[in-house]
Amino acid sequence: MNIRKSIFYLAIALLLFSCKNKKESISPEIKDISESVYASGIVKSKNQYEVFSKTNGILETIFIKEGMKIKKGDPLFKIENKNAKFNTDNARLSSTANDYLQNPAKLNDSKNAIQMAKKKLANDSMMLLRQKNLWEKTLVQK
Repeated sequence: MNIRKSIFYLAIALLLFSCKNKKESISPEIKDISESVYASGIVKSKNQYEVFSKTNGILETIFIKEGMKIKKGDPLFKIENKNAKFNTDNARLSSTANDYLQNPAKLNDSKNAIQMAKKKLANDSMMLLRQKNLWEKTLVQK
């Protein structure tokens, strides 16, 4: 019976020790490190500047070259803008056409229009006064 007890205890001990959770272990390895980074943006150099024009147009001439030193006020580009030239010419023509010294007829027409408006005001005022008098005498119903 002694042997049976020993085998029994041995079986229980094996069961208890074999059911324990084993800890995972990691062994270090020597490998190359690789990593990828994805991003979007604009890379600018330290002394990079952006230049904007006050008007729209087509770039006609470039007065500078890469690496040149420039000073404030130096021309950089020449922009051709035919629309701006046309607008300036139209404004000049319109100004001349509307200048009262160049167009005395327009000034006279305006003076005549003012006189006509004054006469119409006087006539309408007189007609209103007559209508009020008729209403007061009850000759005309409102």
